[in-house]
Amino acid sequence: TKLKQELTNRNIIFEQEVCPLLHINKRYRADILIRDKRTIIEINGSQHYKNNKDYTLEKYYQIRHDLLVENGWTVLEIPAHFIYKEGFVDNLLKQILIEIV
Repeated sequence: TKLKQELTNRNIIFEQEVCPLLHINKRYRADILIRDKRTIIEINGSQHYKNNKDYTLEKYYQIRHDLLVENGWTVLEIPAHFIYKEGFVDNLLKQILIEIV
């Protein structure tokens, strides 16, 4: 994806499709994980949200989000179509780079 290519171009080390947390025999998979900054980026399709107006997560995904945060991860929940908006990936990576530096 565009985001993964830009992470690579900027020499940001990341992992894809990893399980950073096992909770009560459930493995919660992360789309993109930047381990050294304990940051997870989730690229979410519309099924992740109760509606696409305010992007409130469905219960399962909210529980996952909260558990990851409680375990010290920063979790960025990104609606998939945002990745294709002009300037979005650039702004997202600037935010991440500020946190990484």
